[in-house]
Amino acid sequence: MHSVRPQISTLPLQRPYSTASNAVFNCFDSVSLTFLQTPNDQQKGPVTSKTLDEPPLPGLPPPVKGWPSFWTIRKEVEDYLYPLYARGWGIDFLPRKYHSSPNDRYVAHLATEYIFANFNCASQFIADLSALAKEEKHHPCRFSLQNDKRPTLSLHVLTDSALRPRWNEEDPDLDPPLSRRVPGITRRDLRFAILLEQLYDQYYKDGRALEPRGQKLKHIYHRPTWEYLVSRFVRSSLALVPSPSSLSEREKLLELFSELEATPPVESSSDATNEPIARVATPEKESPEEPKVNKCQACGGPHRIHECTVRSHHPPSTLCYVCLEPHWWLDCPQRKR
Repeated sequence: MHSVRPQISTLPLQRPYSTASNAVFNCFDSVSLTFLQTPNDQQKGPVTSKTLDEPPLPGLPPPVKGWPSFWTIRKEVEDYLYPLYARGWGIDFLPRKYHSSPNDRYVAHLATEYIFANFNCASQFIADLSALAKEEKHHPCRFSLQNDKRPTLSLHVLTDSALRPRWNEEDPDLDPPLSRRVPGITRRDLRFAILLEQLYDQYYKDGRALEPRGQKLKHIYHRPTWEYLVSRFVRSSLALVPSPSSLSEREKLLELFSELEATPPVESSSDATNEPIARVATPEKESPEEPKVNKCQACGGPHRIHECTVRSHHPPSTLCYVCLEPHWWLDCPQRKR
């Protein structure tokens, strides 16, 4: 909705809970932005959580009719995904088994964890989740329950039958054309996640769940901004040509093989038998590669990010996992308390 984590420091960051404009990012075509909705599913304003110490839930988005489902748009990310970040959700980039190229192997999943009082409570939650999935005609792509003193349910949600937008940078004459059937995060997933949050709030109110939402944010999940998501998948969708490094390595190997075939055997004699021994000329060994120099994730300099003195001038591509503000986690005021 094992991970490739490109750093993009030149993109403007959107703060969570910012007011989203009605203008849609211009790389989406107008057809993919047409959604059907029913008045009964629209809720006005945010829904207050049942517990005072939890971040508020956003309004429930309208259901998506038909398949395939289009990837989420900017307004949906700002209205629904950012508030879900504050309640412990994140994005996990996982590989898919069937992919058309190495560049579209990793897809985004919505991910979170729920903690319950005991195994029976966790089992009942899974049963309620199953009923909800049947009603919504949507289900998690994977989930697992770790049964210990604090049973923890891990969830990953995405839409398999998703349709990405048409990017402006696509070559219309490309043969074959780029496939638009790529799994990803859609409004189905955002709606399903909010319904799960409502269900978990009821469990927490009844004492069947232990941890209020948003108190601990898992740093293992990404919480990327809209700009980061667009830039990542634009670049990933268009980079279908093999990388120059792979081509150069292949050319070097072919050149080496051709030299070996064209080189005549070198005659030499053995001290014991005086018989000629055929030896093939081997290429000279290349000098060992120089040790890799640390590259700062902020400024790109030859040092670690902990030692960077100008990282405040280079905002990160993802939000701080501690407080969900647009700064490096090393500089988070809450972390230094």
